[in-house]
Amino acid sequence: MTAYRPSHARVIQRTTPGGAAAYNMVDAPTVPVDVPAIVAFGGELTNAEIHANSYGKMLYRALAEEKVSGINVYSVVYDFASRSPSLERADLFHRAGRKLNLAAHPITRAAQTARLDEMRAKEPVPNYIIDLYNVLLRPRLFDENGRVRPINTAIKNMRNIMFYGHSHGAAAITQLGDYMAQQLTTAGRTPEQIAKIQHNLLVIQHGPLSPLNPNRRRFNTLSFASAEDTTMQNHGNAFARYMSENSGDVVPAFFAGDRGNLFVVQRLRSSFIGEHDHRGILRDERAEMMTSDDGGILFDAERNALVRGAKNMLTGRAVPSVRELVNGKNVDFDQMKRAGDALYNIMLADLHQQNLARGNQK
Repeated sequence: MTAYRPSHARVIQRTTPGGAAAYNMVDAPTVPVDVPAIVAFGGELTNAEIHANSYGKMLYRALAEEKVSGINVYSVVYDFASRSPSLERADLFHRAGRKLNLAAHPITRAAQTARLDEMRAKEPVPNYIIDLYNVLLRPRLFDENGRVRPINTAIKNMRNIMFYGHSHGAAAITQLGDYMAQQLTTAGRTPEQIAKIQHNLLVIQHGPLSPLNPNRRRFNTLSFASAEDTTMQNHGNAFARYMSENSGDVVPAFFAGDRGNLFVVQRLRSSFIGEHDHRGILRDERAEMMTSDDGGILFDAERNALVRGAKNMLTGRAVPSVRELVNGKNVDFDQMKRAGDALYNIMLADLHQQNLARGNQK
């Protein structure tokens, strides 16, 4: 039997184009607390520098196009080793109250169960999450002697960093938030104090493969997705299933607060494929992507949130409201929220009728 290898992760920094660094990236074993930073958490295939660097390049370009400077851009490189990212996500959704989603075939299911049991036993918290916490967050919360920083200092430090997550990156960010909360609890912080600190870190997520219910969103999180993103549909909950089955009725919508802080459109592309693609945050990528009109709205909202969140870091102020982050040309936030409220009510009524038809009314 092959020995279990624990996971790891490291961080690279995007450097100024034309400099001495190969491919405009360098290793970043530390991330300065006093310099505003955006960190990209890519999908599960971000296991090499070249892939991580593509995320950093995208964020760097988006900021440069809006003439935003003074912000360091970083990317995460995963080494999952013996871990299965898909089983890790299944377990994450299971802990959020969903049915454990494993293979139907009994032999495959048994193998998955055995592997998941080993992952839980060997890495109760994934080592790669601890690696990222130690580089990105611990110095903001504890001083060099291990003493917990004053709450106001921790809040100031959290306002100086943003996360961008795509696909599995959202699952990594969720677990990072959970581990941070555990560490602060051990240090004597109350749940209210921890929430106050964590809410000052803005997270932008595209196609998130992570639970979006409020007790799993520790940071100040906005998510953006396509209703026809097949990669996201296997989440085992009524909302995802309804979005998939009724995507033709979906107009650009925002589901606020407890409903996920989620922006959704019917589809991102006119080609009916590649709905998990995140590149449209760069406007010059949209022609190649064949971005739909609704996809343009979603990517504009996402880009607005990224750029305005970055600019806000430079001021040191609290994270702006969702409306302040996304509203603008081509993005009518108030209309999207009204659409989200209406669609949510229709969904609840439809699901209620389905339960009645099955005799499952409670």
